Amino acid sequence: MIENAAHQWPGKPALSPANIMLLTLLFILLLQAVAAYIFTHQPWTGLRLEPDPHSGFLRVTSVAEDSPAEGIIPPGTLLATLQTAERQIPLTPFALIDLRELNNHNIYADSIRLQQQLHAAVKFGEPLRFASDSGNVFAVEPRETMPVRAIPTYYWVLWSLGCVGLLICSLVWSYQPFRLEALFLFITSVGYYGFSITHNILSNRELFMAADVLDGLNFGAVLFTHYFIFGMFMLQVSYPVRLFPLRLLYVVALLDVLLSVNYYLKIIELPLHIFFLQYVPFFMVALGFTVWQWRASKGHPLNRVALLLLQISIMFPSLIAVVFYAIPLIMGKTPLLSHTMVIQVMSPIIFIGWAGAVLRYRLFEIEYWWFKSWLWLLGGALVILLDVVLVTLFYTPQVYALGLSVVLAGFLYFPLRQWLLGKLMPLDSQSVQDFLPTFGNLMSGAASGEEFELRWQAVLQKRFRPLHLDAQPDVLKHPMLAENGLHLSVPALDNAGSYRLTGKQMAAHLFSKADVHTVASLLDIARIASNASATRKQAVLAERRRVMHDLHDTIGARLLSLSHDITSPQHRKATQDTLQLLRDMIHLTLQKTPYRLEEHLADWRADTVEQTEAVDAQLRWQTEPQVESLALPPSQLIELMLFVRETVDAFLQQPDIQSLDIAFRLESDALLADISINNQPLTAKNLTLALTGQA
Repeated sequence: MIENAAHQWPGKPALSPANIMLLTLLFILLLQAVAAYIFTHQPWTGLRLEPDPHSGFLRVTSVAEDSPAEGIIPPGTLLATLQTAERQIPLTPFALIDLRELNNHNIYADSIRLQQQLHAAVKFGEPLRFASDSGNVFAVEPRETMPVRAIPTYYWVLWSLGCVGLLICSLVWSYQPFRLEALFLFITSVGYYGFSITHNILSNRELFMAADVLDGLNFGAVLFTHYFIFGMFMLQVSYPVRLFPLRLLYVVALLDVLLSVNYYLKIIELPLHIFFLQYVPFFMVALGFTVWQWRASKGHPLNRVALLLLQISIMFPSLIAVVFYAIPLIMGKTPLLSHTMVIQVMSPIIFIGWAGAVLRYRLFEIEYWWFKSWLWLLGGALVILLDVVLVTLFYTPQVYALGLSVVLAGFLYFPLRQWLLGKLMPLDSQSVQDFLPTFGNLMSGAASGEEFELRWQAVLQKRFRPLHLDAQPDVLKHPMLAENGLHLSVPALDNAGSYRLTGKQMAAHLFSKADVHTVASLLDIARIASNASATRKQAVLAERRRVMHDLHDTIGARLLSLSHDITSPQHRKATQDTLQLLRDMIHLTLQKTPYRLEEHLADWRADTVEQTEAVDAQLRWQTEPQVESLALPPSQLIELMLFVRETVDAFLQQPDIQSLDIAFRLESDALLADISINNQPLTAKNLTLALTGQA
């Protein structure tokens, strides 16, 4: 049973959004401090290595400054072996492989044993002996720790992306803490942030990291991945429409726990791939839920917009990861994208998509004033960043550094703040007279009552920029305020309902009495334009009916009299057909609403059957089921009717006719009619009617 996901639970958050953002920042910094400690406390040589697919060895891509290997091993060198007193350890791409890419337990164990050998080869105070593919030997004495400045830039880039996603999602949850979909979004961001931290360490690690640390970090990445999958899966089930009861939450959580425990303890070896096979079923089921959500959101455009932003930002990068990375690994092939590239593609698209959904469409009912929290946080972070830069890089005394930071932040922050406030919360100083040109452009071109109603909604959106504009069944005589200006109720043009505007200028201001007078004036002008258009349409229709009745009474009467006077059967039939055609065209022309094609197709087929039987010809009539449900306007129906009748009459005059083929089909938003004889495509005559915008 499909349930509405928009359930608001009673209660208030204990902390303000700004405080929750500060706590999130503290959590980010704490976790990053732990990660930096693990990353820097490993044997350090300063070598950046990558697999060389041609030689099967490891290529030195760069050497860190002031590192043990600087000046000893030049970049571009192919390292073939690591020589120790006990053995020669081959340096192959297997030494740097991502443990999650290994498809069975035996290979995983081999990788851990190789890492143990590499770590055991490190004896501080003694040099490591690297042998190149050409036989050169390089002695490098490793250090016990890596300086923070030696951490690669790419590490900080990915860390920053994970921070942005976590901050955005924590803000969403802080403003709506009792909405489950907001909680699932926050869970997803925490899982991804934890995964990005562990992945950064693993992908940028040195060659000699301890095997138990490597194994633990890999399992941590797996746990965070399951955490991410759990949040994303439940988010897709519950937003924008709740598809299942919340009991499914416990089933998915239990399944994630069992898969994590099985991966760590290696109880059951999954076929094909022990890691990625866990997530492919989740992805396929989630893809089905996306289709289900789309169908369940039919008739709710806001839900569909939210679904598009939410699902595309999740499913598109996930699809890339599964198709170009996970599936090739499962099939034992080389992935088309590297693991690092998958992370680079997924993280920006996912979190930028979520941010766009939150900022533009109020995806989780966040009030617009949360921008002010971001501006406040931006100002504080800018002061702290400038203070740290001045103290650490330029050795400025702390007192002067703080003063300079405030001054520099003022020059940067306040102009930016004013610009953002002007863009996001413009002053409402436009009078009705100033708005009339825009009003005229929006209302021009409307020809029907439905179009005028849609244009009236566009006028309200343009003039007030409400957070929400919802149609209401209540009939109002005049505009009115509600809830101290939070809402503005406006009558519809046709007096069949009303509209409720929520949050003036994207919830930056409250509606006032001046807005009531403004919308009342615009409503009067819009109704004058709509009534004038309706009067003109009625006059045109009345004139058309008069002309058509005159045609029927004059030309129709003459044709009827002529059909009685003509002695030739052939000419009499032609005259009667012309009279019937005139009556049909008059009837169709006077109709305003579209015609269902199914009834007319049946009549045309019955007439054609009689005509073909009269000349001993076989009729083959083909109609697609979708064609019968079409509704055509009178002009197109007349065009189609004339084409069928004239073409059939012309073909039936052929002396050698044996069969008549008539087919109606849909193709690229168009209706195609094909008529031919004797199963000869070269004799076919065709008609194409565009159906864009028609049902």
